[in-house]
Amino acid sequence: MGLYKTLNNQLKKNKGQWGWWDILMIVLLSIMLFVFTSLIQHFRSHGFSTAIGLDGLIPFVPVFIIPYLFHFPFIILSIYMLRNAPEERKGLLTSLFLATLISQIIYIIWQTEMVRPDIIVTDIFTLLTSFVYSFDSMVNLLPSLHVVHIACCLFFIRNKGYWWRIVGFLIIISTVFVKQHYILDIFTGIALAIITSIISVFFVKKYILHKKHKKSS
Repeated sequence: MGLYKTLNNQLKKNKGQWGWWDILMIVLLSIMLFVFTSLIQHFRSHGFSTAIGLDGLIPFVPVFIIPYLFHFPFIILSIYMLRNAPEERKGLLTSLFLATLISQIIYIIWQTEMVRPDIIVTDIFTLLTSFVYSFDSMVNLLPSLHVVHIACCLFFIRNKGYWWRIVGFLIIISTVFVKQHYILDIFTGIALAIITSIISVFFVKKYILHKKHKKSS
């Protein structure tokens, strides 16, 4: 009887780990990334340049397309690593949604544009870069969503090991080496990620988890 009660309580506990807030954030984030981003690119197909002097010193390094393509896998793995940590996972999902929403509002109000190099396909790296260029517009730069998302993930999985920090760092700097972003796009992305992550931690604790605990009591 005691074993049954223990297993039953554990099942209830695990069942409550993923709730309506997690699903809502994932759905809204997916809509913004795969629908609104394309719409904004067509609505604001040209913008201002955020290039500074240092950007001219950064070479085009096609091999960095590999970490660049790890953007979405890194997000998915980060969420998976927090599968048993409801507070951190809800915080991450909330920060990803909030940061993406703010970024897209900025793109609508003040669009930015990248001048990309002409690519001659000579190997797998230039081929992959050319493929990315073919479907990813030269706008929606500041802040960089690549940087925003990875920085949000690193904020919430910062205790999961230094290897994740290294991979995250490579993804972030890859944005300038494959000429998808400028330096200012990186710094504004990191700043936005920190702000939205802190806000999300407060919001989840005060309004999501607190409300859930109040109902259960």
